[in-house]
Amino acid sequence: MSDRKINYIVIFLTVALFVLEATIIERYVLLLAVLLATGVAFLAFFLNFLTIDGARSSIVIGAITFGFGGMEATILLILFFLTSNLVGLPFGSSTVLTDNLYKQKMSRRSGVQVWANAFWFIMCIFLWFVAKADMFLIGAFASIATATSDTWATEIGTRYKNSKTWLITSFKRVDAGTDGGISIPGTLAAIAGAALIAAVSLYFPKNFIVISAVSIGLAGFLGSLTDSLLGAIFQTGKRRLPVMLVSGDYHANNTVNFLATGFGMLYGFILFNILVYVMV
Repeated sequence: MSDRKINYIVIFLTVALFVLEATIIERYVLLLAVLLATGVAFLAFFLNFLTIDGARSSIVIGAITFGFGGMEATILLILFFLTSNLVGLPFGSSTVLTDNLYKQKMSRRSGVQVWANAFWFIMCIFLWFVAKADMFLIGAFASIATATSDTWATEIGTRYKNSKTWLITSFKRVDAGTDGGISIPGTLAAIAGAALIAAVSLYFPKNFIVISAVSIGLAGFLGSLTDSLLGAIFQTGKRRLPVMLVSGDYHANNTVNFLATGFGMLYGFILFNILVYVMV
């Protein structure tokens, strides 16, 4: 399914919630969110962060995040977007990236890439808006923590060409930047990325705030490891990965990101419910 079809489906759901569920104030907030998201998305386009399709998808995602998810969801999404584009800059350009990864990193983010990282986040925001259950908010933040953790691991891990890198499925030595490869710098970066999202979530009041942050951080890191596992099996290995919800020139990587953030969301659900049951 293309990013445009996803946009149409999500816009339909947005309009339905706008008409059926939103209060008058929430409707005004959503309209304001559309204006703000449009400005931010096209600024990112002119700064060469996004393609035009990526900007359109980002408008949809940004409007839903602020309009339905509120300030916490918006800040965490912006944090992911900014750090995913800026975290690698202090380390200079990399010379150890594989061809596919290099092409993706050196080009603007397309609509497909945007949705591969944000689809489950938006689905959880919809569910939270309707049900107002904290579990869905935790799932949303766990999915974005997964995306942040994976991005940091890739950006930092591929900068150290002399660091030892192992394939997560067999622990055989591979080159830095290999899909499914893990290294000490990359793993530490993955932990830091997930911890950042979890730590920022502590600044916003909610039920079981510490349990929520722990669930988000752990789920984000586990989701990043799942991304590496899927990459080793389907991108580095010989098994074919079918195109799932997202496709494009780099459909294998997009599908892995889509699946990994979905697993991160599920990990968040599971960890949050287990910790609440055990500790409360």
